[in-house]
Amino acid sequence: MEDPEQLKKTVKALSARFDGGFLELARALRRLQEIHPQGFAEVVGWPEIGRRRGYYLVAISRVFDGLAIPDARLDALGWTKAQAIAPFATAENAGELVALAEQYTVYELEVLVKDLPDAGERCVLLRMSEADYALFIERMTAYGAVRSGRGLAGKEAALRKLLEAAPPPIGASHGGPTEGGAA
Repeated sequence: MEDPEQLKKTVKALSARFDGGFLELARALRRLQEIHPQGFAEVVGWPEIGRRRGYYLVAISRVFDGLAIPDARLDALGWTKAQAIAPFATAENAGELVALAEQYTVYELEVLVKDLPDAGERCVLLRMSEADYALFIERMTAYGAVRSGRGLAGKEAALRKLLEAAPPPIGASHGGPTEGGAA
């Protein structure tokens, strides 16, 4: 078992060169939290770490340790971008999320990941002419979507209402997916 006092010294040294990479510090904080919670509470009280950053770093370590993302690539992102994608990262999508983080600012990234589909959901992208988009907005707002910035809020529920209100196609036995799973 690691010596908590030595681990605190390691955390102190790593926090002094925090800009050089955060993963090593994140892992040391995580180990300290696991073996000596009181010592962890003490070090996140240090101004160079801070409570919020300390907990974020531990969360980043928990998510990304063991995933097939090179440390250098994560360190190059910075801890704020890693923290933004960590709640959504899985073994299946971590590479894609890191690629997004490499392309976008933290603010843009937070907006992007907020709309990621949950397991079992599908994402649909529609390309429309101006006239078709105007009709889309008109119908979606009629069924409960609300204009929000340049887009719509509540569009999924509104689309579901619109689809349920539409008559079934001629010859269809029901309004759900066909036996083969295709709609």
